[in-house]
Amino acid sequence: MSKASITRPADTTTYAAGDVVGTVSTAVIEFTNCLRAPKSAGLILGARLIDEAAQTLRGVFELWLFSSPITVIADNAPWCPTHAEVESLLAVIQFQDSPIVGLSGAGVAGNLVFPARNVNRPFQTVGSTSLYGYLVVRNAYVPISQEKFQVALGSETAR
Repeated sequence: MSKASITRPADTTTYAAGDVVGTVSTAVIEFTNCLRAPKSAGLILGARLIDEAAQTLRGVFELWLFSSPITVIADNAPWCPTHAEVESLLAVIQFQDSPIVGLSGAGVAGNLVFPARNVNRPFQTVGSTSLYGYLVVRNAYVPISQEKFQVALGSETAR
């Protein structure tokens, strides 16, 4: 299982539907060592998103996975990959919009787990063993300042 996390900026600016969730400088989430060797193939079995905050209005999230990083996109900017960038798209993973409550407190006193089941997407990298993800919110969402998101990918390498 490959894990990566992002901590969003220290603000509570509302996301519009279709905005990117990222850090101060970038939104790319690199999943290292997803494969044994560059240019090899694998299978994404599943994914999990952990939100280290529990807002009343919960986000609806997607993870867009690419074989190579695309243009740097800032936090809270509209998600707008080019045609050329979408050609390196491996999968779009939709997390369940009814997350599992881990810790039942409100805001930073709580946390949520968003599973994605039955992903089963084959993939092949271009020149590395990493995959590159971008977290996109699909509803208006008011975040917590410096909210942390952790994403885990379950994958296996083709033999």
